[in-house]
Amino acid sequence: MRLLLLALFPAQSFSAPAAEDFVPPKVQQQVHVQFPVRAQHQGITNGEVRLFVEVDPEGKVGDVLAFVHSGPDFAHAATDAVRQWRFTPGRLAGQPIGSINRINVLFEVNGVTTYTRMPEQAAERADAAERFAYRPYTLPELDRAPKPLSRPSPVYPEEWIQQGKTGVVSVEYFIDEDGRTRFPRVAGKSDELLGASAVAAVKTWKFEPPLRRGQRVLAQVGQEIQFQAGAAKDGAQPNPR
Repeated sequence: MRLLLLALFPAQSFSAPAAEDFVPPKVQQQVHVQFPVRAQHQGITNGEVRLFVEVDPEGKVGDVLAFVHSGPDFAHAATDAVRQWRFTPGRLAGQPIGSINRINVLFEVNGVTTYTRMPEQAAERADAAERFAYRPYTLPELDRAPKPLSRPSPVYPEEWIQQGKTGVVSVEYFIDEDGRTRFPRVAGKSDELLGASAVAAVKTWKFEPPLRRGQRVLAQVGQEIQFQAGAAKDGAQPNPR
């Protein structure tokens, strides 16, 4: 029986570095992921888990989210192992930074296949909807848009306004079954300070649990946050993603 870590995909970091001098994190110490015993006893021969993994500036793993998977046993096996990994942190302009990364784990009893590219988002969603027992849902798929319970505004000091730092920051994030925001990240280009402020605020937000057919689910949404003189404002509701 073999198991393979498919790939480490650097995603948007907390400050969305897209610069040429960004060096992604690398796995330094790895705990092997075990094929779930219960799945093996049930005659299940393969599975897959797609993870988002937070790596801090010291290379330590923070939050881990199995956002797509073949079943809870596979998700637990992958998540429990990856939480024990250590990384060489990503670097921007030579300085260590926190980052959000994609790790895909493929479980197979007979043979191993691999790919080394970041899947196109729309195609990956369609694939997840067809193949996996667990996946995130978009707003149109939910019973209703999750109601915000706590949504502090981003930090936007007067100094930034005087420096002309204005604009709109688009943030993508998950809302989990408990209404917590998970893995907010900047989508597209934005001012580095505004992007970091928007992401920091979204991490503190709290919603009612997302519901689909009356059951709690994981939701994947987006938000546009406007930075302008007077205040930093977000839209009334998350946007479909």
